Amino acid sequence: MAREHLGTLLRLLRRRAGEEVAGALTDAQLLDRFVGRRDEAAFEALFWRHGPMVLAVCRRLLPPADAEDAFQATFLVLVRKAASIGRGDAVAAWLYRVAYRVALRARATARPAVELPEEGPPAAPDEEAAAWRELRPLLDEAIASLPEKYRAPVVLCYLQGKTNEEAARELGCPKGTVAVRLMRARERLRRRLDRCKLILPAALLGVVLAGRAQAAPVEAGLAQMTLKAALVAAAGGTLTAAASTHATALAEGVMRAMFLRKCKLAVAALIALGVIGGGGAWWHQHAATAAPPCPKDEPARSAPGPAVPAGVKEDPAGKPATDKEERRDLVDVANPREGIVLFVGSEVAVKSGEKPPTGAFQHEMTYLVTVADDEKAPQADWEIIGGKWYRPLHKRDELRPNKVRLHRAEKWFLPLKEGAAVQPGQLVALIDPSLAVDDLSIKLAKLDAAEADRASSERAREDYKERWLRADQLYKQGAGSKEDATAPKLSYDRSVYETISKTEGVKVAAREARMAATILEMYEVRSKVRGVVTKVTRHAGEGARSLDAVVQVRLDEK
Repeated sequence: MAREHLGTLLRLLRRRAGEEVAGALTDAQLLDRFVGRRDEAAFEALFWRHGPMVLAVCRRLLPPADAEDAFQATFLVLVRKAASIGRGDAVAAWLYRVAYRVALRARATARPAVELPEEGPPAAPDEEAAAWRELRPLLDEAIASLPEKYRAPVVLCYLQGKTNEEAARELGCPKGTVAVRLMRARERLRRRLDRCKLILPAALLGVVLAGRAQAAPVEAGLAQMTLKAALVAAAGGTLTAAASTHATALAEGVMRAMFLRKCKLAVAALIALGVIGGGGAWWHQHAATAAPPCPKDEPARSAPGPAVPAGVKEDPAGKPATDKEERRDLVDVANPREGIVLFVGSEVAVKSGEKPPTGAFQHEMTYLVTVADDEKAPQADWEIIGGKWYRPLHKRDELRPNKVRLHRAEKWFLPLKEGAAVQPGQLVALIDPSLAVDDLSIKLAKLDAAEADRASSERAREDYKERWLRADQLYKQGAGSKEDATAPKLSYDRSVYETISKTEGVKVAAREARMAATILEMYEVRSKVRGVVTKVTRHAGEGARSLDAVVQVRLDEK
């Protein structure tokens, strides 16, 4: 009797030590301690941390007796395959997938149960329980099919009840990443359930998982038997000596399937490498045979050429210069957009109070300006517009909501005539940009509206966060129910996703506005080269198609 009490005391002390380790270390650290040192306390900590979730998976797919065997088999597989779990993989997600495979194997090999007739009147059907029985195998199948990065946060947050912060600490990633992955995982689950003719909104999936798929407590007897079997196997004992025959068969079958799957992946990788290597060798050989080395060119004998007509210049190579070759130094400056030519001229700088040059004319130009962040003008090209400092928007500048506006200003221009010098980037003509200006005005209004929606969504998110934290604090103090704390949490999660969506909407609106601004700039015909105007081919009031030449420029050789 004293020996039994001593054994019980030792088990209690070991469990308390495991709980202390579990509270201080992450799953990855516990797994490293078990794999490297065969630390039994670390394994027990993992068992008590994830055992309820594993048992819940098994019970959702199997009857109670078979579920206990599948539960034992899952942790036997963990003992043997712990070293194969990658550093970036979540232990909870790995255990969930193994438990699901074990349960499927147990269900495939189980004998059909014989239902005995019930005595007395039949009970009234529970529609909610029947719906859950129909949904739970499909839901487990959908979760098991998720990629690792989506399955891990689902298991941690919905099946184990962890918060986003706790899951982020466990996975080693930011809290926002966990929230986004949960959102995408719910959408994937919804699409998979839709294919099974089960219509369930993505937002409701979290409620169903949190409410119905929560972990099940592990009974003391089952826990003691499973831990004893797992630790015997970890110490080097055989599986048959550690657990029941059924649990051992399930564990060995799943490990065999995992090994075969790894072999198939390795063979597929070798075949792919062989195909790539063989293809590269074939290509190299084919290229070598198809293009033999050319022999060295022998000096060609000079043959008498045709007589050069009088009056035609001859180039250094001895060939007559044609009219086409004489035009190589002429470049057409074309307009990028179709429309009506408003003027052909170049801008001249006229300071306030100065008299413009003879023949100069004014024209209203429309361009984008950005507001200064401070009250003083940092550069000379800034000007006061409506009481604020603005400057022209450059291509490298970001289109910030409520910071960019269209500005119209009168500029002085000189008509562009033959013999006038032009520089790269100089404005030489303007096509009517009315439609482009209207389109850009609409795009800027959409950008400001998208920013207003984002700011409103962000304020709502902070409000929902305060409500959730207040409700959660009341629940922890025993002044509220779990449902009262869950509803604000769901509202807060929904507001987080909405804020992310609104932020993306602002980025899309900014890209559309930038594209509209680029199109507006294309109505300004600018020279790409340095030279002298030799011909003006389009004049004010004439129509011009896209890529029609407006002026012709002779390149400056200097």
